[in-house]
Amino acid sequence: MSDAAFLSRRGFSLGIAASAATLAMPAIGAVRAPTVDQVLASIRASCAAEGIAWSAQTVDTLKAGDQDMPVRAIAVTFMSTLSLLRKAVGSGANLIISHEPTFWSHGDTTVEWVNDPVYRAKMDFIDRNKLAIFRFHDHWHQTKPEPMSAATRARLGWERYLIEGGASGFEARYRRPVMPLSALLSELRDRLPSRSLRVIGRDDIAVSRIGFGGHNLDSVVLGLESNDVLIVPEVREFDTGSYLRDLVESGAPKALILMAHERGEADGMDACAHWLRRHVRDVPVRYIPSGEPFWTPTASTDPARTA
Repeated sequence: MSDAAFLSRRGFSLGIAASAATLAMPAIGAVRAPTVDQVLASIRASCAAEGIAWSAQTVDTLKAGDQDMPVRAIAVTFMSTLSLLRKAVGSGANLIISHEPTFWSHGDTTVEWVNDPVYRAKMDFIDRNKLAIFRFHDHWHQTKPEPMSAATRARLGWERYLIEGGASGFEARYRRPVMPLSALLSELRDRLPSRSLRVIGRDDIAVSRIGFGGHNLDSVVLGLESNDVLIVPEVREFDTGSYLRDLVESGAPKALILMAHERGEADGMDACAHWLRRHVRDVPVRYIPSGEPFWTPTASTDPARTA
């Protein structure tokens, strides 16, 4: 399916007919609002209608809250940080659909955090505001075309350059007219603004083969075999960063462009909000960015410059 078809089918333009998998829910104020459990059942049914079997081994579970709670509104986001939860409450939402963890590990386990003051403060806020938080990661990535990479591709305007989408989207590969790395960086800054764009490699190397890489070293090494430069949302510095430094120092005309994880996938969760509006009826759905965690100090705020 083309990206244009994806944009239409996913509901980037509104007014698309609702899926047959959508559960019939009473309008808010008519009888009663749908419960959290009903909304999640609608999500599972909608995935099934697209050929995605719900896995028993998944992180896509309810992380906090009462499944029988009536849902006033839904906030969709990349990550349910405490600041995001405050924004959600301010918007009137009490169900948060989060792509990434609430409790600081991929499995969202909490047993190791029960005595941690940050965990207690976060849970206190969740309980006090009667919030429910659902993780939508594994099954959202399985929808076709892979929504995170397709949404980013649409924002970049790179549809015509795509030569391979990759099963997960992380392996997407593009062929561009040859340009210096500096020109590619300028384009990315304009189209994917980020406070934390970082680069390993010489900015004067010629690049044409551009790929998106995964979060681990193996994915980056494999990606650089067939690409001049990889764009990666989040990697570890001690292995991937140091490998790239040695690769560049060895004389290889390669580069890694590193951006915040949220910047690489935020557009995909905006797409998720559109998707949910098709499948969850009579409940307001709003995308709320969680924002990048990083900021860059200026001369006036950097202690190293004023010490």
